Amino acid sequence: MLSLNDRGNLGARQLVALAKREGHRAYLVNVGEYNHQTYEFSERADSAATLDAAAWLVGHLHPDLIGISYRSSMAELAEALAKRIRAAGIEAMIIAGGIGATSDVAQAARWASFICEGEGEGVLMELLSDLSEGYGPVIRHERKERFSVAMSTGGLQTDLDALPFPDYDPETTFSVVSGQVVNQDGRLDNDIGAYTLLTSRGCPRACSYCHNSTVHELYRGQKYCRQRSVGHVMEEIAWALGRWDVKLLSIYDDLFIANPEWALEFCRRLKETWKPEGRARRFWCFAHPRYVRADVIEALCDAGMEEICLGVQSGSERILKQYKRGTSREQVMEACEVLARFPMTVKIDIISANPTETQEDILATMDLLHRLPKRDHWHPGLSRLTIFPGSELSREITQEQCEALHGPKQDFIDGMYRAAFVPRWKGLDLVGALDRYDDFLLFAKDRWPNREPMSSDGHWRPLTEWLDAGAPKP
Repeated sequence: MLSLNDRGNLGARQLVALAKREGHRAYLVNVGEYNHQTYEFSERADSAATLDAAAWLVGHLHPDLIGISYRSSMAELAEALAKRIRAAGIEAMIIAGGIGATSDVAQAARWASFICEGEGEGVLMELLSDLSEGYGPVIRHERKERFSVAMSTGGLQTDLDALPFPDYDPETTFSVVSGQVVNQDGRLDNDIGAYTLLTSRGCPRACSYCHNSTVHELYRGQKYCRQRSVGHVMEEIAWALGRWDVKLLSIYDDLFIANPEWALEFCRRLKETWKPEGRARRFWCFAHPRYVRADVIEALCDAGMEEICLGVQSGSERILKQYKRGTSREQVMEACEVLARFPMTVKIDIISANPTETQEDILATMDLLHRLPKRDHWHPGLSRLTIFPGSELSREITQEQCEALHGPKQDFIDGMYRAAFVPRWKGLDLVGALDRYDDFLLFAKDRWPNREPMSSDGHWRPLTEWLDAGAPKP
């Protein structure tokens, strides 16, 4: 299995573990990695040295099947890697999988021998069984009319407790970064002692901008949202605690608290399973405003939750409907009022740079952020809209339209959203200030647009000075 710029790829790790359990020889090769500090990927489609090293390593392992699991953003890298593997004379079947292949079958069909749509456990076991019996694995699968490549839609794994824990065996795990091969790589995907955990599959929402809108359609009429038992999750946590010095649990479920009774049981059992000596128990998770309940949040905090990431996305009722969030401004406010009762950090996720937004929509988001009952340790999580292939929103907006907005004015808008979380500007009319971009330009003069990196204080200094001065008019 090849994972692209994602050392924590739980899907690939679980497939490796499953193949091993069924008696097959399996390896994980992490091609590239993600830097959690700079938010950058180490490898691209033109990273020639890494592609060469990865192809050499794959050939050295003598595989019968090669799986490439990737996200949509890694599609070009996946294609470049597959072509480099072929150029090295390696003839094993190359399977394209993951949400990248599922959401854009046409792109995967350009380079893959076989495409797995959706979940891959059943498809992989079938292909491995075919090879074990000595005949070609493509025989059992249909070719979709529009594509010459064979493909299969994986069935939903109904019993998540039946799956093995993700494979981190250093003896069969390699990484290739900046052209260098790292042997026996048993690291987690970060350097802070955070263990990545998934307690469920699927999301009860089907937001129009998200890959889940694609997968919901793929499995229409089936039970897409499934939950592991609390006991099985605790077994994995205990296993991880015995293997690493775990300092933090990163819970990546789309909506961890959607089932409140399950969440309450998780909190009770976690305190029994994880008893760190000399330091606090720590974890974080995602949440949707509709599922925020005071009793659940209280239990989570008591069990060690230090941060919750609340998906707000917009303060405009119109845009919330476009995104099919299933929530309103009022529900967002109510959820934040509950969260403000507790001491944990709250990250408010907002999507900006939507080409269908009007100035009224942007001001509505600014108004909501300014009104939220925030504590000092709350902070924004800003993401500019990305159009994923196959998502519902991709039929309305293109990625090129989104990127056309990226520039000085969008920087100003994003900076103003961030300003809503700065205590010293609480008394300012930030909504009015956001509507006066021309006034800010006159104040900043030749310092805006700012060429310094957006991650630096220097980039935001002109806006900071304008707001510190009270957002003056000329």
